[in-house]
Amino acid sequence: MELFENTESYRMDTVVEDSRRYIKRTTPQLPDEPDDDYKERIFWLVNDEIARRILISGKKRPNYRTQNVENIKKTA
Repeated sequence: MELFENTESYRMDTVVEDSRRYIKRTTPQLPDEPDDDYKERIFWLVNDEIARRILISGKKRPNYRTQNVENIKKTA
């Protein structure tokens, strides 16, 4: 029995990948839904899931307007 199967990850370094994996696993494509519509629906669901996980975690979103993008790339 997998006790931690349904736990959610709130790690900010993997929140995008974790959210996308969760949404893709729980949201199948509808039989009559075109691929483009499915991709758009997944995109918005993933964005909502990322926002929800960040809100629940209590972490602040980075303020990219005041940071140098080159410095962010070097530290990552």
